Amino acid sequence: MTGRSIDTRHVTREEWKAEMSEHIPGHVADALLDWWRSNDGRPAELTTTVEELTGHPARPFETWAADHAGDFLPPR
Repeated sequence: MTGRSIDTRHVTREEWKAEMSEHIPGHVADALLDWWRSNDGRPAELTTTVEELTGHPARPFETWAADHAGDFLPPR
């Protein structure tokens, strides 16, 4: 959408725990990682909360991203 590539790097479980060790105790990090793994690829339950709060239906992220792609470009 912006024409710019985004570099990503896979972080292993051990790397993430080491990076977070000052903020999250090891047993909590393990619980989070286990929960994330168990829910990976499972769609979140859809709710009507956005519409209830804003009066407008929620939009897919893809729509939001397309509408706001220009916000992520450098100023001209």
